Amino acid sequence: MDGPTLSERELRILAEIEEELRADGKLDRELSTMHPGLPSRAGRAVQAAGRVSPAVPIVLVMLSLSLALAAPHDHTVSALVVFSVIWASTVLLLGARLAVHRATRAGGDYSD
Repeated sequence: MDGPTLSERELRILAEIEEELRADGKLDRELSTMHPGLPSRAGRAVQAAGRVSPAVPIVLVMLSLSLALAAPHDHTVSALVVFSVIWASTVLLLGARLAVHRATRAGGDYSD
């Protein structure tokens, strides 16, 4: 703990609060058996996207850039829609890779 230590009075109050909380058997049992659950569905999706090969985002960026260059010449909405979908998926994939990289670098596991 980096701050100042608790006074005797504060320690006594804290001990009384802890004693009252331990008296509640159900709460004490739930707190003592707590464990991290499985990641949520979104957390699992981010973990899966973060494990994709680095070649996939590179190919998606190259594909979206070629579509961006071709779209003005085609004058079609479909080329713009395809570019938008590919670009959005590229950004989401890179964001997921970054989130998983930061979580593993910090020593944690990305769950939510």
